[in-house]
This record gives sequence, C-alpha cells and structure tokens, in this order.
Amino acid sequence: MTTTACFGIHLGNSTGCIALNKDKIDVIANEAGDFVTPAVLTLLGDGSHVVGLPAKQQRCRNVKASAINALQALNCDVTNEDEFEKVNQQCGSNMFKDEMMLQRQSVLKLNCKSLGKTCPVVMCVPTKITDKARAKLCKAAQAVGFHVLQVITNPASACLAYDILSDPSPCNILVYRMGNFSTEATILRSEDGFLEIKHSIIEENLGGKKFSDLMVEYIAKEFYQKYKLDPNESKKTMAKLFQHAENVKHILSNMQTAHIFVESLMDGVDFSHNISRARYENLFSNILPLYRKPVEKLLEESNFKIGDINKIILCGGGMKIPKLKAEISSMFPNAKLMTGLNEDEVLAIGCVKQASIISKQWNHDLDVMEMDLNFLPTDIVLKQDGNDKEIEVFKAKSLVPSYTKFTLTVTGDKKSVTFDIFEKGTDKLLTQIGRIEVNDVPSDAKEAEFSVKLESNGIMIDFVYSYSSYTRSNYVQSPLLINGAKPPLCAAPPTSCLKSRYRTLDGTCNNLQNPAWGAANMRYNRLLTPKYADGVSAPPVSVTGQDLPNARVVSLVVFGEQDVPDPQFTLANMQWGQIITHDMSMQAGGTQSKKHTTQCCTDDGKLIGKPQAHKTCFPIVVPKNDPAFSQVGTECLNFVRTLTDLDMNCPPLHGHGQAEQLSVVTAFMDLSLVYGNNEDQNRPIRAFRGGRMIVETRNGGDWPPQTPNVTTDCDVESPQEICYLGGDVRFNQNPGLTIFQIMLLREHNRIADTLAKLNPHWDDETIFQESRRINVAQVQHINYYEWLPLFLGTENMLKNRLIYKTHAGSYVNDYDPTVDPSVLNSHATAAFRYFHSQIEGRLDLISEARSRAGSLRLSDWFNRPAILEAGDNYDFLSRGMGTQPEELTDINFDAEIKHFLFRRGRPFGSDLRSLDIQRNRDHGLASYNDFREFCGLRRGHAWEDFLDLISPKDLENLKTLYASPEDVDLTVGGSLEAHVSGALAGPTFLCILTEQFYRTRVGDRFFYERGDKEIAFTRPQLQEIRKASIARIMCDNGNDIHMMQPRAFLRIADNNQLVPCSSIPAIDLSMWQDTAIPAHIGQTYHNLYSFKK
Repeated sequence: MTTTACFGIHLGNSTGCIALNKDKIDVIANEAGDFVTPAVLTLLGDGSHVVGLPAKQQRCRNVKASAINALQALNCDVTNEDEFEKVNQQCGSNMFKDEMMLQRQSVLKLNCKSLGKTCPVVMCVPTKITDKARAKLCKAAQAVGFHVLQVITNPASACLAYDILSDPSPCNILVYRMGNFSTEATILRSEDGFLEIKHSIIEENLGGKKFSDLMVEYIAKEFYQKYKLDPNESKKTMAKLFQHAENVKHILSNMQTAHIFVESLMDGVDFSHNISRARYENLFSNILPLYRKPVEKLLEESNFKIGDINKIILCGGGMKIPKLKAEISSMFPNAKLMTGLNEDEVLAIGCVKQASIISKQWNHDLDVMEMDLNFLPTDIVLKQDGNDKEIEVFKAKSLVPSYTKFTLTVTGDKKSVTFDIFEKGTDKLLTQIGRIEVNDVPSDAKEAEFSVKLESNGIMIDFVYSYSSYTRSNYVQSPLLINGAKPPLCAAPPTSCLKSRYRTLDGTCNNLQNPAWGAANMRYNRLLTPKYADGVSAPPVSVTGQDLPNARVVSLVVFGEQDVPDPQFTLANMQWGQIITHDMSMQAGGTQSKKHTTQCCTDDGKLIGKPQAHKTCFPIVVPKNDPAFSQVGTECLNFVRTLTDLDMNCPPLHGHGQAEQLSVVTAFMDLSLVYGNNEDQNRPIRAFRGGRMIVETRNGGDWPPQTPNVTTDCDVESPQEICYLGGDVRFNQNPGLTIFQIMLLREHNRIADTLAKLNPHWDDETIFQESRRINVAQVQHINYYEWLPLFLGTENMLKNRLIYKTHAGSYVNDYDPTVDPSVLNSHATAAFRYFHSQIEGRLDLISEARSRAGSLRLSDWFNRPAILEAGDNYDFLSRGMGTQPEELTDINFDAEIKHFLFRRGRPFGSDLRSLDIQRNRDHGLASYNDFREFCGLRRGHAWEDFLDLISPKDLENLKTLYASPEDVDLTVGGSLEAHVSGALAGPTFLCILTEQFYRTRVGDRFFYERGDKEIAFTRPQLQEIRKASIARIMCDNGNDIHMMQPRAFLRIADNNQLVPCSSIPAIDLSMWQDTAIPAHIGQTYHNLYSFKK
C-alpha cells in the first residue's frame, strides 16, 4: 500500500498558507516566493483579476474593487446578491459572493504549484464556523483540484503541528490564535492519543489590524507635522499607508529598527522616517490588556485555573509581535511555551500532518509524472526476531513516501521485538540495510499493529500494542536508492575479487588484500584519534569543560571578507579543486547544497528545541548582534551531523567504540563524480551504445540528461526548468562546478566516439571502459602534474614522492598495497576546506576577445544550472573561469559564501566558514595543537608559542575566543598559518595535504603511471596521456571556445599568452587503435590488445 503527496491548508481572512508532505513537510511558496499569500482579490479595469500580493498592492488604487475578509464572508449565511450587500458591513467585504468564491479559489491556486489531478488535503477553520461555510470552503478547494479529506478546527491543527498527541500523558493546552481581524482562544485536553476541545472563544474585532492601525495613525501624524498634509483626506493614500504600515510591523517583529519610505505618499511628497521597536511598543502599550481578556474570559467560562494549563501554543501572523507573545505567555508562568515553527505556518503544518495520517492509499489513476515523485528501486522486506519468514512491506517502484501496516503476535514475556530490514533484489537475494529494536514490550501485550512509513532518508515504524496504552516509535536510516544517490552503508568487503583490467565503480577490489580500502560507503581514515567530549561521539568541548566558542562568532572575528584578487591564479584553479574533493569525498547523510530533510532550525531561522530536534542536530546558534542574520531575525543555521559507523550498526573498528564518519563516494581519483559510485548510479546515465554516456542535444550542444526529480535535485521555479542528472548528487551545486562536470562528461563521449571509429570491432562495454580509463588517467595527470604543484609546491611534491621527473613513456612503479588510500578525516574536513577562501562571489561572463560582458551573482545560481543554457553563458562562464582571478588564498572569505550561501531566494543564506568549523567539531578532529605536534612542529604550551606561524593580530583574536591554546580548532589554527614558500598552505595543512595525496597515489593499484603489464597503458599511450592539460579539456569541450592560455590555472601573462586551441598539445588517440583480434569485455587482459605502437 502506498500514499500520495498530501497537503494542508489554512485560509484565513487576511492570508492563506499551504503545506505539502511529499518526502518531507514543506510550506509551499507562491509565485512571488512568499510562504504566506495575502487573501485579497482585486478586479482590474479590463475585467480580469489579480490575487495575493499584487491584489493587495492594487487595492490602494481601487478599494471598492477588492475582496478581503473571505472567511468572515463564508460564515455569513447569504443566498442572493441583495442579501450579500446587506451583510457587507458585517463581513467586511465590498464584493459579491461570486467574486468571494473566485478569491478563495485563486488564493489556493496561487499558493500551490505542485497540483496533480487530485490532491488529498486537510483544511482548518475556526471553531465556530458554520457547516455551510465549511461546505463553501471545500467547494473552493475542489475547484482547483484538491480532494478534501477532512476539515478540522484551528486549535486541533495547532496541536497536531507540535505533535502534542505523541505524548500519551494527560495535558491541557491553551491555543491562542490571532489573525488580522479576529482572535481565537481555546483550551484542549490531550490524553492517550485523543484530543478534546474543552472551550473556545472568538473575538471578531480583536486582531493584528489594531496594531497596523496604530502604525498608520503614527505615520499620518508624523507626515502631517512635517508637511502639513493630512493623509486622512484621501482613501487611496490611507490604503497605501496601511500597506506600508503592515510591512513595518512585520520588520519590527524581527528587528530593533525599521525604515519607513513611502514614495509619493500624498501630492507627490515622499515620506522617509525611522522607527524603533521600543517606540512602536510604546504606541500599542495601551491596547495590550485587551488581548489578555479573551484568555481571562476563557478561563472563567471553562472553570480552568492558570495552573491547570500545561502547554501554550501561539499562532497566527499577529503573534509574531514579541511584546504580545510575552504578554500572553506571562499569564501562565508554569506552562511550557511551544516554539520552533513560524506562527504564520503552524496551522497549515498541522493540517498536512493530519493529511499524512489519514491519506494512506495512493490513487493510481493519478499522473505521477506531474507530481514529480520519487520511486523505490527494490522490494523492502522485514524479518522478525531472526525468523526466516519475510514480511513484505514495500514493493519495488513504490512511491516515496509510502505507508503500510501489518499485525503480529507479540508477547510481553519476550521484552523486546527486533526487525531486520532488507532490500530484496530481482535475484531474490537479501541485503540487510538496517535494524529496529523495540524494548520494554508491555507485559499485557498480546499483539501489535505496526505502521510502517517509508521516507527518502529512512523508515519509521510506529508500534501500537493491544490491551495497553503503550506506544513506541523508532527510526532507522535506510540505504534506499532515491534520486540516484546510494545512502551510507558500511561496505561489506567482497568475498573474492575478479581479475580485471578495469577498476570497479564502487572502488572495491582495488587493493586485492584489503578489498574495501578506498571503497564507497566506508569510514574516513585518521592521523590522530578523535577528541570526542564523551569519548564516543559528542562534539569536543574546551579543556575547561565549557563549550567551544560559537562557530559563527569565530567566523566573524577571525576570518575577514576583503576582496583580494589573486595575482597569479584563475578561478579555474579554485573550481578544479572542487572537482578533486567531490571525486574523493562526500560525507554520509548530508545533502550538500540542498535543504536537509532533518530540520534543526525552522524555515525562518528559529531554533528547534532539543526535545523536538532530531538526534543528529548540531545547529549553529547565531549571535544576537550578527551583522547579517540579525537583520531578518535568524537565530540559528541548520547543521546536521555526518552519519557514522555507529549510526549504521557497523562492527567496531579495532575494538574501540568511537564514532567514525562515513564517506559515500570512493576515495580514489577515479571520476566517480562522472560515472557514479555503483551500478545503480551508473546505469541511468549510460547510453549503452558506442560506449557513450547519455546526453541531450539542444541548441547545437550536448547536455547531461534531465533528472526525473527536478524539484528534489535543484532549487527551481518550475518542474520544467533545467536540472541535470549525473554521477554525483552535487552535480548542479554551482555554475562553475557544473561546467567542469559537463566538460568531463563530454570528454568521455569525445574519447568514446574516437575509439569506436578506430576499433569498430569493440563492443559498447569495451569502448566505455577504455574511454573511462583514459578519461581518469588524464585527470590524474592534470591533478598531480598541473594542479597540485601550485598548491603543495613542486619541490615538496618531488621530495615526498608525489611526482617524479619522468622521461617519455617511462613508468613509475610506486604502488604499495600496505598503504590505505581512504580519505583522511583531517584532510576532507579541515585542510582541503581552507581553499574555500579562493571562492569568488562574482562570476564574470567573458567573450572570446576576453572582454567582460557582464557577471552573475553566485548566490543567485546555487542549484539552478539552467543559467548555463541561456544564450552563450556556458562558453562565457568557461572563459571567465580561465580569465577571472580567484580570490587570494588567505583568511578572507567572500560575503557570498559567508552570509548568502544557499540562500534559495531568501535575503540571507548560511556561512560556509561557520559550517567548516562546526564540521571540524562534528567529526571530533584533534586540536590544532595536536596536529602541529604530529607534523613535527613545536607544541604550543602558551599562546605566544603560536607566533612562529600565526601573526600577532590573529593570535589576539584567538585569545579573545578560546580559553586555551589546546582548544583551537584545526580548521581555524591551520588557516592562520603563514604559507610555506612555494605552496598555498602553512606547514600543518601542508603536512596533512601531502600525506593525503601521497596515499591517494601509492594506494591506487590502477594509478595511470604504473607499469603492471595487466593494467598498464603502453609506453606510447602513457606518453600521450602526459600531454593532458586543463586548457585542452576546456578547448575540446566548450561550445565555441577557440583561444586559451596553455596553463589555464594561471592568469594570462607574457609567459602564458592566449593561443589558438589548435596549438595546445592534444592526446593522440590513434595510440589506442587495436590491431589484434576482436576483444570483448570479460575476456580481457592487457595482452589481448595489440595497440598501435
């Protein structure tokens, strides 16, 4: 049994809000990008209409042609136009009932952009709405495609939003909802999963509008005193003033001051004025007692006392006012105030949670492609308590999320129930993916009903035992193949390894003695043991026992934002570094640039308390005086901890129980970001013809295929927008990264097409594998002989045997099977992230003549790759990477990544440097001092001991933040060191980076310079591979790029001038012409091929 996406709707008198539960609960933005839509409809002169914010803006021009107060009009029992006119005053509307119905339909349609043919929905209404009004509301919803499952009351919806029913113990809840025109106060009783409304009061003329009216009165008075013009003389002026007053009211709910600017308020005169929150609160101080009266009346009529109330829920747009929230909550000093949700969105979220419960079966008549849903690739089965009997819960191709339930006999004497969870492949083989154990089974239990919910990142099971009020829920992360990404698992080493010329996709069997080394879904490696606060997994604390300094504060104090262009290196240099790190590492359980399904902060940046937050939450608290985030009231930045071997129930490493983080990609430089990390990721992007990868041809260019899950994989404005499918879930993250991903994809097909012509007897698999092998080899050469020397220094690399002075086609046989190539935690989490300082927040569009034609703001185009196919942007941005300087590698981080990272249309986003610091702590990395000592530097016993590498100014900043030199994070201390001559890092980071790239090379049995006769290139082929360069890659895989400097990681200069692409050395693929008998994959060793000499 499966379930469809479902919706929750709250439509009030002044606003409407819609929530969606697909694989997670989200509030849907309207076409203007707002999560709450004004419930206003205005008729235009041509007979058409507008709704929402445009209607609200038009209303000040034509008040009589606007419909407002839709919900009050619904509750007015009118049957004809004349009757409607009689109740206009009471209902607060100037419109006929047909327009009111049109309004309700339009607001619903405007807010929901994900409609299929029939969308199950739960809606909420005030407690005292009439049955006829409920019917009208259902009719409006049905008119735009919703299937109304239930209409519940506002107070009940508020309780559902905060999961009040999850606690079976008795509880009395006060729900206080204040809208723009009315206030509703209700007491509910929750006990044993039941919710009962005890008493409710609605005050129709007491709402947020009174606060707006006071602001209007204040502005009008100020304007009159200054200009002797009275806005009260013009209805249009007052309507305009009211609109601005509401905006100011909302701003002052989040900030301490607001600026009022009204263009041409009256007689062409502009009005500009500043107002503080304190001044505003003084304006309405006299009316605050009015808002206590509904509660006092409620308590009196219901015979409840103040001490009887256990929890308080405040909701509705009016309840955003801090002073008002404090006024109401102070009436119940011993009650718990529920927080964590946006007051505007509480009711819609409660509705969608109810819809999720009662909508248990998908209607297969729906056109699922319109819904843009995810599908399960394999069957999911359970086994109870080690029994062989399989309990089939989900079939392959089930929609995600899905829901089912079953009943089993459960006896209390067993004390616990254990379910092992398996994927069941088409070959009927079972692969265990998790386990759920439920302890403390009630002694009187006889059977249990198990409700199983499948989500994109896990399985949740609710247990309800018969003859008992006991309820138990548990949750396990499950490695379900959603959106082409294999979630984290401990990779079980294969029992045997086949002898093969080609590396596996998942990295197994590279090392024949240790087949899991470097494989996907394995642990990161470590140079030093972790410093967990509890010795197991808790983030480190200070040597004083206190918390380490706030990551955002460290980011603000220690790291600057100066724009310092690098005098030597291009933006391609920075961007290629991201290609390397994505090829080698990706933390398990993360979404990178996409919004995480686990929310530790609400959508409006409010902190979710620990009781409600997921166990993996480790949010970054924003300081109150933050220069950016405080402007919009952001209290925290979302941060979810990396999944570890303990989360996956892996066997302990070396007998200890400390958590080790998992990486879901291979550790090798094997272009897993192009080809995927397993067969399931590779299959959807391969053409299986001529060895090629799938591309779609548009406007003369080859582009990656469109992902089937557009709204999941990208931050798009419509499901029709371009969003690519590739071998890595980060494919679309930013324009520069996506360009290099596309170039490497095109390069594979360019090679494959040439090999197919040279060797028409080769089959698809042979062409694919040989093309992949060549593509990987040339990238390894670029990495080690063109890119890494700029970062690590040529002399350092030669001294530490990372590179060699080779001749013609000479081999380098340095493979060491005792070296584990797994990525070092300190490398991926700290040292390599130092190069985030090179990121430039402005992306230049550069013509073939190398003139600047414009630029893009980086934060506008995170996860929106469609910009690449607009005009000639692909080439213009490619040339930009080869021309524009990167930012200097220093302690400055561009504002685009320090305040606006992944902002998704919001005023601000996140802070990459804060995230880097928090990730350092999440992974329990040893301190900067520990790593100094490990790398042969003097351990600091006093702050002044760091002066050998850190400037006095930077050291003073550290001293103001950290209690001890022992506390300094590796990410922070390493970033402050003076660079080693010839390198782009200080000695500590250089030590870690050098160690990593040594291991990456000598621990890779398939490294391109090896001379093993079973896997090696011929000497002529190796000589050709050594011609590879980033300039050649960019020339061959642009749309219309004809000029490039030979060393494209370096800026254009006298010794690195632009030259025609035809003059840049290219690999001669004729060296791969096979003159032997036809060869087929599966039979192949090196000696089966007789390549051209």
